[in-house]
Amino acid sequence: GEYAERVGKIFHDAGYWADVDMSKERIKKKIRNAETSQYNFMLCVGEKESANNTVNIRARGNDELGEKSMDETLKWFKELTDTYQ
Repeated sequence: GEYAERVGKIFHDAGYWADVDMSKERIKKKIRNAETSQYNFMLCVGEKESANNTVNIRARGNDELGEKSMDETLKWFKELTDTYQ
């Protein structure tokens, strides 16, 4: 819980819209809810990601993009927004 909220704050403070789903739903339900809400990316975190200080990235359409550090993810998001036309 705390790690997810910290990740949400880091990305929000970096200028990205970030919502944190702290509901008691199972992870598959949370992912499905995020997809139907049209989020472009979902940053999934759990015990493993908290221990490694990483996020597991999923793109809309259920594409699993893998685990990256928060710094790598922020850099990648900046590259995406800088090259978006």
